[in-house]
Amino acid sequence: MPRRFLLAVLAVLMAGTSLVADDNLDVVKLTVTPAGPPHPRLRYRFAPEARQLAEGNAAAMYYRAIVMFQQDDRERKTSQQVIDWLDLPLAELPRDAARKMISRYSGVLDEVRLAARRKTTEWDLPLKEGGVATLLPEIQEIRELARLMALDVRLAILEGDFAAVSRKLESMYTMGRQVGESGTLVSMLVGVAVRRMASTEVGHWIAHSGSPNAYWALTCLPGSMGYLAGGIESEDLWIQGSIPYANLLGAAVLTPRQLEHLAHEVGSLMDSQWTNGGFNVEFSSGETRDVRVPAGVALLPLVLRAYPACKRQLLESDIAPELIEAMQPTQVVVLRWVQVYRELLDEMVIWARHAPMEMRRALAQIDDRFEDLARRPEAVLAKLMLPAMSAASRAVIRGDQRIAMLRVVEALRLYAAAHEGRLPAALDRITEVPVALDPVSGRSFDYRLNGDTAVITSAEKGIVNPDTQLEITVGR
Repeated sequence: MPRRFLLAVLAVLMAGTSLVADDNLDVVKLTVTPAGPPHPRLRYRFAPEARQLAEGNAAAMYYRAIVMFQQDDRERKTSQQVIDWLDLPLAELPRDAARKMISRYSGVLDEVRLAARRKTTEWDLPLKEGGVATLLPEIQEIRELARLMALDVRLAILEGDFAAVSRKLESMYTMGRQVGESGTLVSMLVGVAVRRMASTEVGHWIAHSGSPNAYWALTCLPGSMGYLAGGIESEDLWIQGSIPYANLLGAAVLTPRQLEHLAHEVGSLMDSQWTNGGFNVEFSSGETRDVRVPAGVALLPLVLRAYPACKRQLLESDIAPELIEAMQPTQVVVLRWVQVYRELLDEMVIWARHAPMEMRRALAQIDDRFEDLARRPEAVLAKLMLPAMSAASRAVIRGDQRIAMLRVVEALRLYAAAHEGRLPAALDRITEVPVALDPVSGRSFDYRLNGDTAVITSAEKGIVNPDTQLEITVGR
């Protein structure tokens, strides 16, 4: 599956599902029962213990699981059926039919659980060789596996086997982490999506009557921010695989043959009509024809338009003026395009290594810079190839924020268990455990008690989209 198509699809998938018809607010209503801490505290885990990990490459086992799944579901009927079942309220899940499906794919699920207990994950993607043409077929298949795992989790919740639920969620969260750390922004977003799916199932755990408290299991989960910077920085690998001589452009004058190769490859990237090798032209007679031209020729008008600004900017850099003067316009323009791309990428990497509460201050500025640069001739490549980094950052923050909110809910259940089923008037009344902070603001979540319902929202509105609001009622 092409990378650019995947990025567009993932932008939609990362939005998640909302329980209300509001693009800016995701309302989740949970009716819960009081629950004290389990004994021992880490009786339930969502991340494996170090002593449980075995030598081996998890990626190889995920590929095996994908092949096994595809062999049994060549018509994609299983995938659609699982999606339909996951859209149902938990109580309406057809248990017998779901059990038959899970039994059918027990070998696939066993393979995934083994993979989640491996010490290393080496996907070995040929990004430098393939560039933006690198296919990532395993990305969509990982989502299929995650949906099957989510169905398996729901069955265990309905059966009240929370030890099994814990093990299955451990595999889901771990698979999300392993995919997220694989070294591309696309796979990082898929990993975040898988973790978000797991968090949705934790919501079902919490809402199930009599469920044990998952506060400590959630608390011990590693966050997603750790691999955001790596996913963003890996975008430079696409450049190396897609722009010939990317690291040579500023050091030497390209030969005519190298220039021809460069123009062809860059021209093929620039515009969807050019990738087909031609233009749609309407003649004075009214006839419309597809005029075929080489990609390098199609690139020429854009190069000539950008050349004066790009050359002027290069002459102000530390590259020797005589070298710039000796370069052909195509080399000058593509060199400056690559420079701007990498400058923006570096800025994003810098902010991605900050805590969310610090990084959020830069997101709006980065958005503004992109909007400004989109109109400049030196930023053509950045506009084309850099995905919406701020949107990706917000997706990661939102995933970690949801886990923090679930920790707050579990702290409320701990409080209710110690106070005859009552909810606290304020979060600072909870002394049983530390109350999770909102990773967006670094402060407490907004909390208010409306009658018997606790409402939890972020103190910083509009940073993640849509914002999440949890409405918690203690069942009687």
